[in-house]
Amino acid sequence: MLFPMPRSILLILFFCSLACRPLKNSVLHDIYWEDKSSQASGNSRRHAASAEEILWTVHVAGCSGILLNPRYVLTADHCETKVGDRLRTGWSILTRGTQDLEVSAVAESSEALDYRLLEVKWLTPVPKTIPYPPRIATQLDDVFTSVDEDQGDEIFTVGFPDDRSGVWSATYAEGQAKAIKNSQLFFNAGVINGNSGGGVLKKETHMLVSLANGGRHSLGQAGWDKAEKEDPLSWNYGIGLWSIYPQSPLLQKLFPAGVNALYAETLQPKTKIYLAITGTESSAKLWIAASSQTKRVLLCSGLVKDCSEDSQGVLKLSLQNVNQGRAFYQSPAAPESLPEMTLVALDQEGTVIGQRQVVLEKGEGS
Repeated sequence: MLFPMPRSILLILFFCSLACRPLKNSVLHDIYWEDKSSQASGNSRRHAASAEEILWTVHVAGCSGILLNPRYVLTADHCETKVGDRLRTGWSILTRGTQDLEVSAVAESSEALDYRLLEVKWLTPVPKTIPYPPRIATQLDDVFTSVDEDQGDEIFTVGFPDDRSGVWSATYAEGQAKAIKNSQLFFNAGVINGNSGGGVLKKETHMLVSLANGGRHSLGQAGWDKAEKEDPLSWNYGIGLWSIYPQSPLLQKLFPAGVNALYAETLQPKTKIYLAITGTESSAKLWIAASSQTKRVLLCSGLVKDCSEDSQGVLKLSLQNVNQGRAFYQSPAAPESLPEMTLVALDQEGTVIGQRQVVLEKGEGS
């Protein structure tokens, strides 16, 4: 989603989009002061990837990639991965295995959009526990960006940056989505050469929104690891999937309407639903928050399987305001009258993009 931003920032982003051209064998990026830690495992923003975080990541020679399903890997075009190259999945790294993928075909590639889709064959049995991105971004408003401090959708990437080579098996880095300029998403997750081609995902729903494609500094260049995360000159960037999707017949096949075909039979939410109660006793009010893509929220009393506009006694909540990428709704019913409830978020077309069942318990003294 695009929001107005100061002219000076627009000029900076325009300059970066022209000057930060991809380099061969992984683009070079910025690491932030906030990413530093005296702990061997790192900190919340940048750390050794956990067993859960590493699974869908792929080590591409000199770069990173992400498994979209058992047959296809997405990475950056400038990494120049070719047929016959051997790759290693996060699963293999986790289980201390060897290279377990071989590139059988370059299914699609684009120098302009800097992406490459690789068809792969497994050299070992395909692990059944690997997750894959449930959704990809197909439109601008799939991502909320903000130049405000500590605002914008929380995003993360997992890859193989050279500054952690030999220290961590893979590195997790997170930050916020800061701005969109043409086909590029600017973000302040700390990545460096070796991260190129790694998937950038939303923390909230694991939607794949971008790749790690470019940045300002080189590894070892003055300032490469001392950037300020709110400095637009130091934001890293990647190609938004909403720019690649219309040009990619394969992505359209793998993710019809943006949903991974592997998970077509189950709801893959675009938003989580959050609750809050304000006030006490008779003045208590129930508030609901969801992404700004949410245009309606339904509330059904009880834990029901299918809560819809046709459900008996369904409440259609009123939108109160939209702030920092979240839509806020208020229930006309008092929280006390709703010990159990089912909530459903709908988009403009009436498609379900989130749902949640809730049981409220009254605490002592409340």
